[in-house]
Amino acid sequence: MKGVDEIGGVLNAVPPVVEIQRRLALALHPQQIRLAAVVGEIDVNAASADVAAMDGPAFARADALLAELEDADLTFELRGTVPVVDDLLSGQINLLDMFRAEWTERQVEVLSKYEELDSQKAVADSLAVSPQAVSNVLANTKGPKVLALERRLAGTVSGYPSLDADEGEA
Repeated sequence: MKGVDEIGGVLNAVPPVVEIQRRLALALHPQQIRLAAVVGEIDVNAASADVAAMDGPAFARADALLAELEDADLTFELRGTVPVVDDLLSGQINLLDMFRAEWTERQVEVLSKYEELDSQKAVADSLAVSPQAVSNVLANTKGPKVLALERRLAGTVSGYPSLDADEGEA
């Protein structure tokens, strides 16, 4: 959008933003990404497939929110239609990001495989390491607890009120 280090997007629902944030955070690890998600109007080129051609209050709010995140040294904030839920989701995502920030690239690799295969033995075989090494990573990262919290978070956000895309909200 403004530079090569920014990503812009428009969604017609809130729930996908949690998985998008998680995937970006893991893909860019160990670098951290700040993500501001807002619900608001898009009033210029809203029908365009090119986010760079869009504008409106939602983009201005997101830009201001990114600056707030930088000042607060946080990674995520949601400003949607249910402020209490938005605050709780934002807080939980920031806490999960603080856990992830402490992980090494190897730990992220092991945890990603564990999430995919759901078996310490299968992960050990896949990565050619001992089952004890996998167990140590899971214990040291609190990986199973983080994965469980991520699943709970996804379940919580799936109940987020739907947005009427016809009214220009994103």
